[in-house]
Amino acid sequence: MKFKINNTILINLLIAFILLAFIQFGLNISGTKGFVALIVLVLLFLSGITLFYSAYNLLIKVNILEATLEEKENKLIADENDNSEKEKSTEIEKELDIEAIIPQSKTKLNIFCEELLKNFSESCNAVQSIMYIKDNSSELYKCISKFAYYADNEPAAFKIGETLPGQAVKNKKIVTVSNIPENYMVIASGLGNGNPGYLTFIPLIYKDEVIGLIEYASFAPNSDILNSGLSNLSEAATDIIIKLLKK
Repeated sequence: MKFKINNTILINLLIAFILLAFIQFGLNISGTKGFVALIVLVLLFLSGITLFYSAYNLLIKVNILEATLEEKENKLIADENDNSEKEKSTEIEKELDIEAIIPQSKTKLNIFCEELLKNFSESCNAVQSIMYIKDNSSELYKCISKFAYYADNEPAAFKIGETLPGQAVKNKKIVTVSNIPENYMVIASGLGNGNPGYLTFIPLIYKDEVIGLIEYASFAPNSDILNSGLSNLSEAATDIIIKLLKK
């Protein structure tokens, strides 16, 4: 706990000191005692002024010191936060290299989406992924590309609010679910068939409208770093998809 002396307290102490000195002088004003009391009063008054001046200078130095320490402390905290953000940004780049995931081929929408899912799945350890694009004429989100999808039937189209993908479109935010319905998505590999433990939905949003959706399955939950990278990927992919849709 810090104890601070301000100017008001010092002035009040000085005034009280002077008043006591005058009272003492008034009680001993006559004769030799009065003369001695006068000398004592003068000495006390000078001592009081000296004490006040010393305390005032000390107060200024203490306040300057506290201000300097507070400034250094705030700067240290700011530097630590800045370093933390830089480290976090570096980790995101290591976890999800956006430039490497975005395909170089940007001429046809279906080719771009296929390469995007392939690069994305390899970077994020996704065992299966699907991309849907909105058909404005029917308001349906239809599958335009898929990666490691082995089902006999094509992924079903859906409207906003319908099924798990439709709910993700409605929410307009990246979401991961773990309570996946049985046989919702089956993963086939050389090791056999299995059900993924997690599904992640990444809305592709342009001017507050979801123009598409990436759905991918994984056997492990996403890290916080990966989730931050997914948001950056969504923005980068959406910008290119919008341009390809306008061609």
